[in-house]
Amino acid sequence: LWDPALPQSVFKRSFESAFDKSVGSSFRRRARLRRPSPALVKAVERGCELLATLLPELAASALAHLRLIGFFSVKDYRYVGQITDINISSTTFLHGAHWRTPWLAAEALLHEALHCKLGDLTLVRDIWRRCGHPVVVRPFWRRGGKAEWSPSRAFGAFHVYVHLALFWMRVERLEARLAGEFEAPPASFRESLRTAFDRADYLRRALEDAGRPLGPEGRLMFAWLSRVLQQLRRGAP
Repeated sequence: LWDPALPQSVFKRSFESAFDKSVGSSFRRRARLRRPSPALVKAVERGCELLATLLPELAASALAHLRLIGFFSVKDYRYVGQITDINISSTTFLHGAHWRTPWLAAEALLHEALHCKLGDLTLVRDIWRRCGHPVVVRPFWRRGGKAEWSPSRAFGAFHVYVHLALFWMRVERLEARLAGEFEAPPASFRESLRTAFDRADYLRRALEDAGRPLGPEGRLMFAWLSRVLQQLRRGAP
């Protein structure tokens, strides 16, 4: 967890300057990195514990790619994600005020760790191929379907929402057993499950319609995620 109180160093100055340029200035009110309180540190720990209980293999795999978390001071934003344009990999920035329960903390950690994992995969695997024409995906839940995503962003979101569908299905099946240890899950978690399915289904179709600008291993990954989504759909209530 990033601590702004660390002694000054070349890395600290570079890291905080990169945050200011890419994240801090992207909101109406300027965001600032802040020191995580003991409660936030505990929230991260409990989120990791819950995630490891729900999905032990996935938690170990995904969290291995998330190496640094910075907390920032702008309200109404839950998490920001990797700053890919300045090459700070395996990093995410979160607003701790939204971590009301271990369940939401676990969801946020999984979401961001999956982005980091895919980012690492693209460095060593043939995920993408060059496109002869620009392809745009318009997610219906962003600005009334007027937002425009690149195929890489859409594929990253598809990767996340398939896994979030799995996450919330596990919550549904284990909530009674885990409520005593981690408190009851949020009342809206079934809505979160439906949302994950709806968005994953939409992104799968959109990527197919876009011609799937993927390399050989990207196509294999897309096919695997599609099969997992179908299997989860058959097991969904």
